Amino acid sequence: MINCYFLPRAMRALGKHLSTVAALLAAFFACHADLFAAPPVDDPDYLIQGEYDGDARSLQVIALGEGEFDIIVYDSPLSLRHQSETPPRTINGDEETVAALVEANDLKRVERTSPTLGKKAPAGAKVLFDGSEESLQNWKGGKLSEEGLLISGTTSKDTFGDYSLHVEFRTPWMPKARGQGRGNSGVYHQGRYETQVLDSFGLKGENNETGGIYSIKAPDVNACLPPMQWQTYDVDFTAATFQDGKKIADARLTVWLNGEMVQNDTVVPRTTTAAPVKESADPGPIYLQDHGNPVRYRNIWIQPRDAAKEARRPIVPGFERFFSGKPDEQALGGEILISNLSCTACHKTPQQDALTSLLPEKKAPSLAEVAGRVRNDALVAMISDPHGFKPNTAMPDPWAGLPNDQRLSAAASIASYLLLRDDSVKLLDRAGRKSAVQQGRQLYHSVGCVACHKAFEGTATPDNTNVPLGAVERKYTIDSLAKFILEPHKVRSGGRMPSLVGSQGDAYSIAAYLTRAVTERKSEAVFTRKVYKGNWQKLPDFDALKPVSEDTTTVLDDRKLLNQTNTGVVLESKINAPQDGVYEFILASDDGSRLIIGENKVDVDGVHPRSERKAKFNLKAGVHPIRIEFFNAGGGGELSVKVNDPTLGLVDLQEIITDGNQETGRLLKDAFQPDPALVETGKQLFRLAGCASCHDSGDKLSDVPQAPGLATLQADRGCLAETVSKPAMDFNLSPRQKQAIVAAIEKRRESPTRSLADADRLHLHFAALNCYACHRRNDLGGNELARDSFFQSTIAEMGWEGRTPPPLDGVGDKLQDNYIQTAITGGANVRNYMQTRMPGFGEQVAQSLTPLLVKSDRPETTFEQPAENSDLVSSGRKLVGSSGLSCVKCHSYEGLTGGGLGAMDLRAMPKRLRHDWFVRYLQDPTKYRPGTRMPNSFPDGKSSYDKLYHGDPVKQVDAMWAYLATAKDVKEPTGVRSGTILLSPGERPLIYRNFFNDMSARGIAVGFPGEANLIWDAERMSLGQIWKSEFIDAAKHWTGRGQGRTSPAGAAVQHLERWTPIKAGTDLEMAWSSEIGRDLGYRFKGYQLDSNGNPTFRYQAGNVQIDDAVTPLSDDGLKRSITVRRLGDDASLGLIWRMAQADKITQADGKFVMGDLQIAIEGGQAKVVTIDGKEELRVAIPAGKQATVTETLQW
Repeated sequence: MINCYFLPRAMRALGKHLSTVAALLAAFFACHADLFAAPPVDDPDYLIQGEYDGDARSLQVIALGEGEFDIIVYDSPLSLRHQSETPPRTINGDEETVAALVEANDLKRVERTSPTLGKKAPAGAKVLFDGSEESLQNWKGGKLSEEGLLISGTTSKDTFGDYSLHVEFRTPWMPKARGQGRGNSGVYHQGRYETQVLDSFGLKGENNETGGIYSIKAPDVNACLPPMQWQTYDVDFTAATFQDGKKIADARLTVWLNGEMVQNDTVVPRTTTAAPVKESADPGPIYLQDHGNPVRYRNIWIQPRDAAKEARRPIVPGFERFFSGKPDEQALGGEILISNLSCTACHKTPQQDALTSLLPEKKAPSLAEVAGRVRNDALVAMISDPHGFKPNTAMPDPWAGLPNDQRLSAAASIASYLLLRDDSVKLLDRAGRKSAVQQGRQLYHSVGCVACHKAFEGTATPDNTNVPLGAVERKYTIDSLAKFILEPHKVRSGGRMPSLVGSQGDAYSIAAYLTRAVTERKSEAVFTRKVYKGNWQKLPDFDALKPVSEDTTTVLDDRKLLNQTNTGVVLESKINAPQDGVYEFILASDDGSRLIIGENKVDVDGVHPRSERKAKFNLKAGVHPIRIEFFNAGGGGELSVKVNDPTLGLVDLQEIITDGNQETGRLLKDAFQPDPALVETGKQLFRLAGCASCHDSGDKLSDVPQAPGLATLQADRGCLAETVSKPAMDFNLSPRQKQAIVAAIEKRRESPTRSLADADRLHLHFAALNCYACHRRNDLGGNELARDSFFQSTIAEMGWEGRTPPPLDGVGDKLQDNYIQTAITGGANVRNYMQTRMPGFGEQVAQSLTPLLVKSDRPETTFEQPAENSDLVSSGRKLVGSSGLSCVKCHSYEGLTGGGLGAMDLRAMPKRLRHDWFVRYLQDPTKYRPGTRMPNSFPDGKSSYDKLYHGDPVKQVDAMWAYLATAKDVKEPTGVRSGTILLSPGERPLIYRNFFNDMSARGIAVGFPGEANLIWDAERMSLGQIWKSEFIDAAKHWTGRGQGRTSPAGAAVQHLERWTPIKAGTDLEMAWSSEIGRDLGYRFKGYQLDSNGNPTFRYQAGNVQIDDAVTPLSDDGLKRSITVRRLGDDASLGLIWRMAQADKITQADGKFVMGDLQIAIEGGQAKVVTIDGKEELRVAIPAGKQATVTETLQW
């Protein structure tokens, strides 16, 4: 295929055929008028440079002049280039190089445009330039180009403070220029702080390139488009703040380049290079720098803003990231705000608007048991001044316009009502320990909290996407916050705060960290310690002895002391049980020890190596004395006590000892105490002030006032008014938030029953629930760059797939319905190497989101799941193992890694994934997950392992699925255990004599070159086991002392003759002695190998010599021939072969069938008999001096 973009240059090379070239060019451009109606540059290189996109790879081609190009190669589509952890490669070449790369990677040339291109000035904005002569007058010395565009090198006449600015610019075609000489200009905010303009298409993205704040900070990503394409800057500028001539706050810039955020609330500490205006409190102009290059501007407008007021707006990250100030034809941003601010809690109609059900309903926190969750003073502060106590909260101020004394009076009444309505609810307040705070610090910054909330360490996270925490240390105790972290849906329904996937101890540690300013206490608690000397074999009565020393300590395991021979130690202290409950204690020691708590005792007495014992004690809330006794009779000494606290989880005893002082009373004294006299007033206020519309108090309240329905609201009234007053609620909405809500109301008004496309509904869910904080879907979302460092993995080699939550493109196709439901409801942590955990959003969200994902993503089934059979399972095991497609080299298997990466557990996959998707995915991983490190084992539709199913991809994937999905207890694949020494036959059979499980001490294993293997028992004289695939792992016998027994390394193991199979007799139903051959006088005579190396085992039983010859079959079965020679005079001596035993033996096609095993018999009389409730296959061996019976085994 010849890519059309390379034709002009190719035809130009045919200069001697000018008439033909001209005709071809004319025809070419006529056919592609939509792409090249008016090529802006008369240079064939222009048609080559630009962007090329594909499913797995993309290019940015930079023209260098004279047919030379820098080609930037990304191992991802263009939309994912910023998320790829594989750095791009730069290749220098000509148009032929470009053409070859385009064709080899199946790429298409694309011309992306900024989503804000042509954006119109909103109400209240000032148009600075729209191409008209009138707007040109807004600029000092402003000049128009021949195209009617604004030429750089001009300054606005007006000056500005805080503002939002929209600018469209175009860099020129200058292929031979380099660096700062290539399309250089700049937009100076207030004439002081420059956002650079430069043709930096395809470059690294430095602070002196487009998107950078010149010399201050590089852009987060390089979002620059090719030269001669119109680009956009959308900027929110906050001016520096001065007081008495001194700067007290730096200027800040949030910048979107071509719709991509490249600066997020970046602090600008000084003026940038060559700024024409000095830094001061005065407003400043917009200056478009001239650097001698023909950069052009158009569509410039500015909207003044009150940055300080906007900083107090309710923070809804999904709105801020995807809708604030961006084109939103469907008014989805407003719908997110309406949902997340719970507008419909008040603005209900008899028939709710159709869109109300588009998102899971968000309700305000239940206040029914707030007395057991929130401190008194925090409750009063939140009621009286919600925006003051918790800036950026979604809770509105219900007292708009009221003076402070009236606010506090109302709050005191409502708080009294809520705190006194249920006397049984108590607030548990206990101190946190240093170790819990340290653990909580690590967990908070790694398990996913920082995906939504502020980071307190490391990279600063942007305020405009930080879900506010407020003063949690003043609001919660450790225990109440830990309970909320684990079970937020009991208090807040709607899934906006998901639950932590982790232990109680994890939640407690995070709570201890977040409340540390109030709850962390340095404990003065110690153990009193008495040391004794004596020679004991058991713990003595230490109270009857005199100690040799007495002191205090904070540690139990003082090895220097405990290692002393003939030494005893008694340690005493106190522990605080914060609540009634069962507490588990784990005592471990070397030598003897005892733990005593009141009447409760547990001991590990006597002389012994380290030993452990557990005991559960029912303890009442309060302080309990604790005593630990220990002795060491000799050698190393060791002592530890751990406690499984109902709240803390598993901790060392020294973490919870107390001096009896620090846990008494409240850690933070409350100034406010509820007044019973205010309860009734508070109850009425709770109902009338609008609290009851959002919150559940635990009482059924009637006559709750209702506001007008949403569709009837006016854009400048009530909550949306410029100045809000009662009875309306004041949310502190920003102008953009108001505009978005008004737009959504207008949409509802226009079409109360309108419906949204599934893609829009999913986008709504993902933005409203902040799923995009971790996940990408359809090129949207994913962790913000400022938060990227908080997504970590224990397996660095896995790259981004090991540390960042997976993209959710096609997740409804990928995952089973029940797994989607379960994961959304309760969360998941199947990627245990990924420190970020999937939280639980609750059943309400799962019921809303699951069917939407399935409907949106799932195609018609292409590959039906095959019926499971033993051959399929056995083949799947081989394919998964190290001798097949080597899946175990990267993936774990039931927790085993074999020294590999330990990626997603293979056995978990059929529990999560859909078979149909699994088959398609393995044949083309990058199609479903661009940028994945997962290799394609089926290039060009053919397996890289062709020994099974002739390399057929579908059959091989079906086999792997059958193996991984089987409920049977199957053999693990080869290669999952480190240190394996796998013995494998070559062209001839391999014989290995050693100790094997379920065999006597004289087992002889034979591995044949095909699939079949066996173990012959030289004491029972029997064929004990047969199996397929791998032969023997000799690691147990060839390492260390070589002790122990081993088992077959392969799969499909069949246990056959657990007895001596041939005995004298004529009755097929005769009783069979349990004695084995050796004990009956049978003598093993060894074995011989034929010319192919196949063994014949020989043994003698009295006057009968028996040869047991086994050879492999071409279809992986075994052929076994028993030849008996009657050496005595009686050639008619009856002999019975007890061949097999099973619960049920059937016959089909001349074969005896026992489960997966089929046996065919030649040369003897066979019969199925029932012995002691089991069915047995027995064969009468023919009379005569010599007779042969052949058994064919297939399984």
